[in-house]
Amino acid sequence: MSQRNGVHPFDDTLADAWLLSWILPSLQVLRRNILRIAPVALAYGVYAWLLPHLLLSGGSGGLGSRIVDSVQISVVLAAVMAFGYISLVRSEGEPYGLAQVPATAGVVERLALITLFWLIFSVVLGWVVKGLLGALMKSPSFLEMGMWLFSKLNWWSIPFVLWLFSPIGFWLATVSALTQIRAIRGEEPVNEIVVDSFRRVFAQPLRIAVPAYILVASGILLLYVFAELIFNGLAAYVMRSGSAAVIGMVAVGIALALPFWFVIERVYAPELGLEDDVEIGLEDAGEPLPAIGIEVSLSDQLAALQAEQGMKAAARQLANWVRAHHGNFAELQGLFQRLSQPELLSRELSVVAIEWMSGKKSGDLPWLVEQGLAMNPAFMMDAPDHVLSLSKKLTAADRADLASRLLLSMLKLQRAHADHLAAGLQLARVLATHSNNVEGARKLLGQLSKLYPNESQIAQMEKVLG
Repeated sequence: MSQRNGVHPFDDTLADAWLLSWILPSLQVLRRNILRIAPVALAYGVYAWLLPHLLLSGGSGGLGSRIVDSVQISVVLAAVMAFGYISLVRSEGEPYGLAQVPATAGVVERLALITLFWLIFSVVLGWVVKGLLGALMKSPSFLEMGMWLFSKLNWWSIPFVLWLFSPIGFWLATVSALTQIRAIRGEEPVNEIVVDSFRRVFAQPLRIAVPAYILVASGILLLYVFAELIFNGLAAYVMRSGSAAVIGMVAVGIALALPFWFVIERVYAPELGLEDDVEIGLEDAGEPLPAIGIEVSLSDQLAALQAEQGMKAAARQLANWVRAHHGNFAELQGLFQRLSQPELLSRELSVVAIEWMSGKKSGDLPWLVEQGLAMNPAFMMDAPDHVLSLSKKLTAADRADLASRLLLSMLKLQRAHADHLAAGLQLARVLATHSNNVEGARKLLGQLSKLYPNESQIAQMEKVLG
C-alpha cells in the first residue's frame, strides 16, 4: 500500500546507486506508465519523420537558417519532453504525494531559458573543442603520440579515444537532464538550477564515469562482434520499413528517456514534487486565525492576544506571521522568546515547515528549522512522516547540520515509525558525504544492523563505505 509521505520507494535504493543501477528502476517506471508515455513518444517520432521537410536550411543553408533549425529542434524536443514528463510524474508520484508541478507559465519560462543556455553552451563548447583540436593537430608531439597510438592499436585507436573521453558526454547529458527536470518540477531561479545541477552531478563523478566506461566498452565490443548483422541487417530493415522504422526508433528513444529522467530526479533531487496536501497527521492543527491589524507593533499584538485568548492562540498567530513574513526574521525571532511554552509554537511551526517544503518559500526552510530546533530539540517529531523529505531538502540546501539533527531525533524518538530505517540510512549518507564523518556513518550502520539484522541495505552501504 502506498504512503503519501513524500518519499518514493526508489529514493533509498538510488541514493548511493551508480548509473548501472538506474536502468532497472527506469524500466519499472516505463512498465507502469507505458500508456502515458507511448502517445508522447509516437508524436515525437512523427515529428522526426517530418523533420527533413520542416528544416529551412535543407542541410546546406546559411548560418541564419541553421540557427533557426537548431532552435526549432531544441524547442520542440524540450516541449515534448516537458509534456511527457509532467504526465509521467503526475502518475508515478501521486501515490506518494510527489505529483506536484508548478504553474505552467513558470515552467515554460524556466524551460525556455534552460534550452537557450544549452544551445549557447553547445555552440561555445563546439568552438572550444574545434580550436583545441586545431591547435593540437599543429603540435608535433601530439601527432607523434597519435601515430604511436595507431601503431599499437591500429584502427582500435579510434574507439579507444572515444571510450577514454566517454564520461564527459554522460556527465553533460545527466546535468542537462537534471536542469530540465528542475525547470519543470521546481521554482528556483534558472541560474541557481544550472550552477547547483553541475555541483550535484560532479560532486560524485565516479558514479557516472565508471559505469560509462563499462557501457561504452560493451557497446564497442557488441558493434565489433555483430557488425555485419547490425549494419547490414539494420540498414536493410530500415530501407524496407521506411517511415515506420524512423518513427519507431525515435519513439523508443523518447519512451526510454522519460522514465530515466524520473530516476535522475530521485537520485539528485528527491525533494522535488512534494504536494501541498500530503498527509500531515497532526492533531488539532486548526484553521489559521485571521490576521489582526498591524497598526501597533507585533510585540504588542502578541502580548494582547496572549492575555486575551491564551498561549495556544498566540503561538498560532505567531506562526501565521511567519507564514506571511510579517516583520523581518530578526523581529520574528525576538517574538519567539516571548512565549513561555515554546513547544506550542514548535508544533505550529512544524506545519509551516511542511507547507514551505513544496512552496515558493522553500529557500527559507533552513532558517525555520534552525529556529524550531532551538526552541524544541524534538522539532518535527509531531510530523514524523515528513522528516525524511525535509532532511533531504536541507541537505540539498547545504545545511547537513540541520538535516543530521532532525534525523537523529527521528532515530531516537520514532523507533516504531515506518521511516525509522530509511532515516538511519539517510543520516549515514549525510555523515559520510556531507559532514566528512565516515567513521560516524560506520558506527551508525553498526547500530542499525543490530536493530535490523536481516536488512540488506545496511550491508550494501557498509560495503560502499569500505
